[in-house]
Amino acid sequence: MLTAKHGQSPRVGAVIDESTELVVSTLGPAGIPVLKTTDDDVSLIWLADSSQTAAAKAKLLQDQGSIIDKILTGSDLTAAGLGNPANDDRAPDLIVEYKQGYLLGSNKRGEHGGFSEDDSHIALILGGGDIPLGLQGSIQDGNVLDTQIAPTMLEALGLNPSLLQGAVIDGTSDLPGSGIAVPEPAALALLMPLAGVVLMRRRRV
Repeated sequence: MLTAKHGQSPRVGAVIDESTELVVSTLGPAGIPVLKTTDDDVSLIWLADSSQTAAAKAKLLQDQGSIIDKILTGSDLTAAGLGNPANDDRAPDLIVEYKQGYLLGSNKRGEHGGFSEDDSHIALILGGGDIPLGLQGSIQDGNVLDTQIAPTMLEALGLNPSLLQGAVIDGTSDLPGSGIAVPEPAALALLMPLAGVVLMRRRRV
């Protein structure tokens, strides 16, 4: 299996705001103090008072709406796989997704902090003689998660993926579209001919 840790949003010709003060300078004067913000092609914002989340979202959209794609709060955050700030102080109160081509607080020309296609649409190549002939060299374009890699590797080795406690708790399945059957352990080969299947995976954020 050949894949990558994450994508990298291209920022050649991007609009780059290197002030790092956009969030604080927008919310602070409105009486909404910011406890912490981390910024790149998204901003993760922790407020001093979480009850001001709705007001913070409205103010950001009012003053900076021309560069904002959307703002995630509350159930939007949990739907994206993050914690709920109501009971998890590690979870940000807001995540601001900026429009494509906008990078905040960095002079880098590439970023990987957001939910854009460039950040989360990552090639995953499978190789091995156990891939059925009809699938070798094919492209599977369904969305998959990097957490599905481990169960698939165990199956290819003839091991039981249900022994992965995290996979069982999360209900994680193996990679779809590979056609890899669970072999008998004695039938494994150390070297297998290269034959590929390319899938596109989504990283967990």
